[in-house]
Amino acid sequence: MLAEFEALPRGGDFQLVIGLEHCASEVFGVYLHELTQTAREETADEIFKRLLTHLESYPEVAKALEPYIELCLSPEGLTEENRRYWRAIELIQRAGLDAMLSGRDFLQPDVVIFTFPSQFVPFLDSLDFDSQRDVETFVRVCDEVGGEAFALASDFLVDSADLITEPRVKRVLLVENASVLPLIRIIVESGPDWVRKPVAKYIRRRNPPVEESAALRAVRPLKQLPAPYLAKLCVEGFSDEQSKWLRKESGRLLRLFLRVTAKRDDLAERRSVALNLLRMLPSWENLNAVEGVCKESKLYYLGKGKRQLRKAAREAYADMQGRLSGR
Repeated sequence: MLAEFEALPRGGDFQLVIGLEHCASEVFGVYLHELTQTAREETADEIFKRLLTHLESYPEVAKALEPYIELCLSPEGLTEENRRYWRAIELIQRAGLDAMLSGRDFLQPDVVIFTFPSQFVPFLDSLDFDSQRDVETFVRVCDEVGGEAFALASDFLVDSADLITEPRVKRVLLVENASVLPLIRIIVESGPDWVRKPVAKYIRRRNPPVEESAALRAVRPLKQLPAPYLAKLCVEGFSDEQSKWLRKESGRLLRLFLRVTAKRDDLAERRSVALNLLRMLPSWENLNAVEGVCKESKLYYLGKGKRQLRKAAREAYADMQGRLSGR
């Protein structure tokens, strides 16, 4: 109907007509109907803008949204056939009319899954993670949403829904379940530097394979671990490609750690740990790094910890050289 009207001479001036108070509700209803029917996202975006402007000028027309709320929360509303009706709920939220939704269960798991990602963060805020039942509900939602949907919704969750706040990150990291890993991956990939330490601790508690997580086990402080490395560790099982990348990156990070801590007498024990892990990742680059530790100033090995470090370096060098040479 709108398309036909605007095709008429001066039909493009239709926006001027909606300022008439006597047709405000009718015009709002036409736009609202079109919003819930169009399959074109660009058309829906344009209608959103017009509806928001109209609501600002005539707030009383918002009552026309109430039947849409009832429909969305009915069994019929949670079907693919009626998915577009949920745009009316998005309109309510974008217009700041959340009071219209109060007292209604928009945070029930089936609704959160169906409307993902729009209701996900409010759903997270509503849970009590001291309750095992709530934890299980959260795991169920994350499991049914799935990693692919989380990845596609990353920008919305971070930019629009404000997922990455300290209280929210802390709550997510209380849940020890693989279904939560795609969400944690979003947090560490998109979050500020402070998220790396708690995420690293979370991953370490899951005890991932030693070679892939070698850097996680030795490098300190944890916040220095790169976000891409931690993100790659946020999976239940590694593909061959992921495993190869993680082992290579672990080697690089361990080499860097040994180099930048060369003059840190107080870190001799941790450097020994790094050497023992590096020997599990044989490569010529890693062998050269171990040789560098062997050649550090002898004055560096006066104490017990330093002597142990030199011993660990020599053993790691001999072991790795033998493996690389096929002996």
